[in-house]
Amino acid sequence: MSVPSVNNANGPAANKVSDLSVSPRMFSEFAKRTTTFLSTFAYLMNKVQQITYKQFLDFFPLVEPPIVLSKDNSFTFSKENKPIPGSALNTFFVRWGEEFDEYTEVVPCIRLKAEKEYQTLIYWKASLLIYEYILITLDKNQQIISRKVIAGVISDGQKSVQSAATIQEDLTIHIASGELVDGELYNAADSKHMYMEILPSGEVITINEENYVNNKKEEKK
Repeated sequence: MSVPSVNNANGPAANKVSDLSVSPRMFSEFAKRTTTFLSTFAYLMNKVQQITYKQFLDFFPLVEPPIVLSKDNSFTFSKENKPIPGSALNTFFVRWGEEFDEYTEVVPCIRLKAEKEYQTLIYWKASLLIYEYILITLDKNQQIISRKVIAGVISDGQKSVQSAATIQEDLTIHIASGELVDGELYNAADSKHMYMEILPSGEVITINEENYVNNKKEEKK
């Protein structure tokens, strides 16, 4: 009895395999269509997630001063405020010069009452060993007027510098910072103070302590 050879390249099985072969032209066409489909799908998903500027502002609850911003209440913002869609990071933040990596998280915090010439937003940006409250003012064309880091924590893994900001009704900002070791203030006498002010134009400037104190005295008269 003869036994059929399994290596017979001319048998019926060989013909079936040959029928299933894909030519370079067919593969190229398949790859082209797949790429087109994925591009279209990505475009449609991005359109679905796109938000308007007004919708973007709604992620920042409207709050009236006085306001204290510190590391402690960053957890409250993260818990209570809705997260900003990923598409908005490119639509707005990247356009305003913000940079992100795989370690970066952005949490919307608050929005101050809109002034005639500008909007004021504050968000929490967390990255590797750097946590910042960032205040930005935006003009009517949605362009940045000022961007300032007003509070947060910077650490080298052992020691860290922590700062807190108080925004007053007159839109002056008092920033106090000090070095922490194991979560405790290293030396209260070494704490530093900085003062800023949001001008009617939306520009945020640094003012010295003497002017800040004098302004407060004038307000009390």
